[in-house]
Amino acid sequence: MALEVPIDPPVDIYAVFQRFNYKHWTALAEFVDNSVQSFRDNQAILAAAPFRQKFVTVRITLHRESRKVVIMDDAAGIPASQFPRAFRAAVPPSDATGLHEFGMGMKCAAFWFTKKWKVTTAHVGDGLRRNVLLDLTRIREKQSTRIPVEERSAGPLEHGTTIHLEDVGERMPKGQTMSKVREFLADIYRVPIRDGLLRLEVNGEECVTRRNDVLVAPSFSSNNKPQGDPVAWSKDISINLPGNRMVTGSAALFAKGNRSEAGFTLFRRGRVVDGFPGSRWKPDAIFGAGNSAESMRVFGELHFEGFGVSSQKDQIDWCGLEDDFIEKLKSQMNAEPLRILSQARNYRTGPLDELDPEEVIIKIGQAVDSTADALSDLGPELTHEAPSHVLPADQAITEPAAPHTVDVRAPNRQYQVRFDNADWTVEFQFPRKNDRDAWLDVRGGASDIEDSGGRNLLQIRLAMDHPFTVNFVKLDQHHLEPVLRLAASLALAERLAKLAGVDTPSVIRSRLNQVLTQALGHPEGQR
Repeated sequence: MALEVPIDPPVDIYAVFQRFNYKHWTALAEFVDNSVQSFRDNQAILAAAPFRQKFVTVRITLHRESRKVVIMDDAAGIPASQFPRAFRAAVPPSDATGLHEFGMGMKCAAFWFTKKWKVTTAHVGDGLRRNVLLDLTRIREKQSTRIPVEERSAGPLEHGTTIHLEDVGERMPKGQTMSKVREFLADIYRVPIRDGLLRLEVNGEECVTRRNDVLVAPSFSSNNKPQGDPVAWSKDISINLPGNRMVTGSAALFAKGNRSEAGFTLFRRGRVVDGFPGSRWKPDAIFGAGNSAESMRVFGELHFEGFGVSSQKDQIDWCGLEDDFIEKLKSQMNAEPLRILSQARNYRTGPLDELDPEEVIIKIGQAVDSTADALSDLGPELTHEAPSHVLPADQAITEPAAPHTVDVRAPNRQYQVRFDNADWTVEFQFPRKNDRDAWLDVRGGASDIEDSGGRNLLQIRLAMDHPFTVNFVKLDQHHLEPVLRLAASLALAERLAKLAGVDTPSVIRSRLNQVLTQALGHPEGQR
């Protein structure tokens, strides 16, 4: 009797799959899941003679011009006995402990991409190649209830499966999505790739796993002072939960902060379920606000056993245990001897002289550029209206008559902006130390200074070696930018106050510098 594939349930159910909330990489991952599981199930046969195969290769090719997606593997292929189940929706395999547990993945993903796709497969040792075409339009026209499977002879060593997704329209990856497909798939399958079980290629380029550099440093206490010898800040995690559930893995700190990659990646059965690139799992109870030190440095892998997942394998089914788990995870992360969270909050990269000059330039530049963009939007919102209180003249602070001698680590940045109905040059400078030991210095804020082009000049200088900068300001865009915005606001307010008739607006800045230098620029007990 000729082999056939039953169309059951009705064909309209397959059309529903096109409305699934897939991303391109999660849809393609359904095919990779089947390939990896097929190899695992038949690893003993494939590893022996005559095959001697140590890993499975999956090649994904995206043909934009011909609107085709081809997924090819050298796994064990689909046996004839599995054809009736493999092409029917929601019929799980007899052993549902692997990656193809729901019996939905290949069908859902294929019909999400297109209405027409073909499978060619040769099961290891069968000596036959089988082809089946699933075309929703044709099935509807003929009101088919069964689809014939074409069989041809194959070589004795031939095995594997190739899936052709044809007439892919708007679902064809393009632009940045093309590069994201490779990046995300490399991340999703980092465990089998790392273990040497899987070789994955996208458009001929191999997907490789990335190595994260772990922080090696002494322990930093709450006063931001190092204690003891340098250690690698990574620790094992092992948490038991009700219902024979367990989570194992690791938590660590990045050597250099990385906001987009910080956070946890959640695994189940060796593949990523949650915590994809750019959207790692970051519970607020552990990572706090988006600009926290933890959200810049903490990362890790967590492997879940005994948990279910969503039908699209992109969320853990917590069964009401998420809050309990987060509490236990936080406790383990901050337990002695490696208090991961405390180290993330208290760690300082060191004096300015010890930092990579290029890194400093980049980080300062990013913060300055963003601050300058905000300045350029001020426009007509600033006014000359005088404040209700005028500072007494006996508190005047004399402005410097000549430019400071500035030893700059990062280059000065100048921006042309228009506010207060005038054209201005706003210049940020970053000296090692101002000549009056001031954290913030301003020129042009209370006196008329012009640049070479006749524009009003406002120079804003932040001392990088001032105690406040060293002890409390991290040199990255997300921590430095709020400080720059505050400094720019003080400088602009000082200028506007002068124009409004205030005789000594710089007295506020002078007292600010005095307080920061003598008291608030130092951690408690460090003055």
